[in-house]
Amino acid sequence: MLGNSARNGDLRSGQWSGQETAPDDVRYLGEVRIEYPLHRLFGQRFRVVRRARYAGQWFYVIDLGKQREAVPEWMTDPVACSNLTWGPDPVCSLDSLLELLRLLESPFDSRAGRTGKGR
Repeated sequence: MLGNSARNGDLRSGQWSGQETAPDDVRYLGEVRIEYPLHRLFGQRFRVVRRARYAGQWFYVIDLGKQREAVPEWMTDPVACSNLTWGPDPVCSLDSLLELLRLLESPFDSRAGRTGKGR
């Protein structure tokens, strides 16, 4: 959900580019349906408040009544979402899992952005 700072132009330290529209505005974007099956609002239609670009990706800011939420544009595309495939079980290579384990077990100094070794 969008907080006050996102409504005023930024989302998580980034800048939104876009403009809010109203139903009587010629730039009104209408409604979108959430087509992505794993989204909590799947299958529902919402009024678009604005279309905005953030971090190189287009989003629809939708009206949920008392709140607003940014939804990636591709999640409203029935063709893109129908082409998604779901395997019976997630598959991950052993090498990938071991690398993840190594990363999780290594000390990390978030202030310096590097491992805490050699301090």
